[in-house]
Amino acid sequence: MTNIQDMLKEFNHWWKNKFDINYEEREIYAKINKFMKYLQFIALTGLRRVGKTTLILKIINNYGSSRI
Repeated sequence: MTNIQDMLKEFNHWWKNKFDINYEEREIYAKINKFMKYLQFIALTGLRRVGKTTLILKIINNYGSSRI
């Protein structure tokens, strides 16, 4: 079964070797993590350069191989 990380890299070839995350643990990750067991959408909004993409990439790294 294909995992989400491989699929994202396949569809976004410019991502290869670009997103090695140095992630500092934040409170928001724990809050979002509680909802990951449900099949639903979570919208992240906020100012530019506050870490929304980094948070999404951390979620992909942690759940990528087990969700699909």
